[in-house]
Amino acid sequence: VDEVAAKHFNADCLVHYGKACLSKPKSSIGIFYVFGKKYLDVTNCVNKIYEFVKTVSENDETDEKRTILVFYDVYYARYRENLEKEIEKKGKEYRDDDDVNIFGNVNIEICHIKKLEEENDENNENNPENVENNDENQIVYGREVKTIKREDFINEKIAGIFWIGDDNSITLLNLYLTFNQSSSVYSYQSRILNEKKEIIKEYECKKETMNVNRLLMKKFASLQRIQSSKLIGIIVGTLSIKDYIDVIDYIKTLIKLSNKNYYLYVVGKINPAKLANFPEIDLFVL
Repeated sequence: VDEVAAKHFNADCLVHYGKACLSKPKSSIGIFYVFGKKYLDVTNCVNKIYEFVKTVSENDETDEKRTILVFYDVYYARYRENLEKEIEKKGKEYRDDDDVNIFGNVNIEICHIKKLEEENDENNENNPENVENNDENQIVYGREVKTIKREDFINEKIAGIFWIGDDNSITLLNLYLTFNQSSSVYSYQSRILNEKKEIIKEYECKKETMNVNRLLMKKFASLQRIQSSKLIGIIVGTLSIKDYIDVIDYIKTLIKLSNKNYYLYVVGKINPAKLANFPEIDLFVL
């Protein structure tokens, strides 16, 4: 969301179309999101979720209560209620005569996109300003996680991640890098289209690994380049995102711990010509 351009026109609000990272803006300008819509076969998707639950349950060797976190892309936001109802309906098929979950300690949580109208209400008790300090609610890439505390993200309390959306999504990449050490990550998408917008598959469900996901391959290739880099350029593309200073300080700390040097650049909108002015930089971090 380009808040800087909006301020040049003294805009009272912004309408954002298409993909969104859902980062919290620094200012209080009103933002209305229009995500767009994609088709989702809810019944088939929920069946695949429960197949994943069954697999995790059969391989579960712990006695602790564990959770599979279900995330969805912004294009499927309109299905949030349908997903909840279908998961609840399907779950009744997997309960024994004593109404006990046959999958034992493995549960499902749908991590919904945080209600955006709350993000712009500074007086709201559920304002994300306070979410980071709330033990019951964590915001993960714009989605709300209610059952897992942030300090438990890397341990065995998360049984797996199920992503509903394209396998080339940046959000999926971030989820994989955040949770892959402790969890399996699966992706599901309906109606896969070719370049001519023709349906070539009704759905695809697969386990995400570096060997099958091109975006992950590129990411890990970049990580290898970081290891051999000596001088790193930190690019600040916007000053309007909340907590951007904390993020910059964190990146600086990581670079120092790796015994590398850095330069900090505030360049606004990035293009190859601007970056070409700094030939001494081995690698840029945006």
